[in-house]
Amino acid sequence: MKRFLSIVLALVIFLSSLYGLSVFSNAITYTDITSLNTAYTASISSAGQIKYYKYTPSVSGDYTFYSTGSYDTYGYVYDSNLSQLASDDDGGSNSNFSVTYYLYSGRTYYFGAKLYSSSATGSFSVYLYSSSASISYTTISYLDTAYTASISTAGEIKYFKYVPSTTTTYSFYSTGSYDTYGYIYDSSLTQLASDDDSGSERNFSVTYTLSAGTTYYFGAKLYSSSSTGTFYVYLTKQTCNHNYVFDSVTRKATKSANGSYTQKCSYCGNTRSVTIYRPTSVTLSASSYTYKGSAIKPKPTVKNSNGAKYRLRNIKLLTVKTKMPAKEQ
Repeated sequence: MKRFLSIVLALVIFLSSLYGLSVFSNAITYTDITSLNTAYTASISSAGQIKYYKYTPSVSGDYTFYSTGSYDTYGYVYDSNLSQLASDDDGGSNSNFSVTYYLYSGRTYYFGAKLYSSSATGSFSVYLYSSSASISYTTISYLDTAYTASISTAGEIKYFKYVPSTTTTYSFYSTGSYDTYGYIYDSSLTQLASDDDSGSERNFSVTYTLSAGTTYYFGAKLYSSSSTGTFYVYLTKQTCNHNYVFDSVTRKATKSANGSYTQKCSYCGNTRSVTIYRPTSVTLSASSYTYKGSAIKPKPTVKNSNGAKYRLRNIKLLTVKTKMPAKEQ
């Protein structure tokens, strides 16, 4: 019987290591870290409780998991099987933890945070930060042009960089015979959007509105983390039937200079500037009236510096001079 139990235990341990299962750890509740250097609240409501966080980096490099607040805290870094990789007590300021560890792109990691005192409760903030993570990328110089994504190492992500000159909607997509996955990141490599199979034949196609003059990165990989191969990616500008509406006044027109205001497309967010032409003359429909017992308003017409004429509405007459007819004797 003991021999049988030993064989079963050995088999369980073998399968655990083979498939990356942690049969000795309980399931945990965690919060996904979606943005770096962003505060996440660790609210310890039960003494000894650990709050867990999950993150899969898109870029390899040194990452620092740290806390802020008035409590004495303790932090951990775990791999995907919840095996502890690193920990810290007072590496941060004011008895806060700060633990740094090298994370690999595409691998899942968990982070734990607790109060140092096993009998205390309270709330504090935790952050994940990286200043050393860097990527190699290809600059996208032309839209609607094929760029090669050659995945020579399983799980590898190929990166591309682009700075749009126009604020509008763009699509990043792939072509080829592979099942692919695509990402869009901001200049800090925080993920903005992703897609798996919205393109044709299991290719990705991810769409996002990019702002003019802002740096963006794009990532492309094979869906299978064990595959290698080559495919092509493209960045294209989406056409939009713009619906421009008033947004804000940029500069008011004066008697001596034109002004301007901004219109914004309600669909894609694209903006354009519209001139407010200065007035050059104002004339009334009549300069004098004969009083006939009721109020009469003249109709003012304005001519602007572009030569256009238009009528003004909601005019308040500040001064009105009248001449009453003489009374009959």
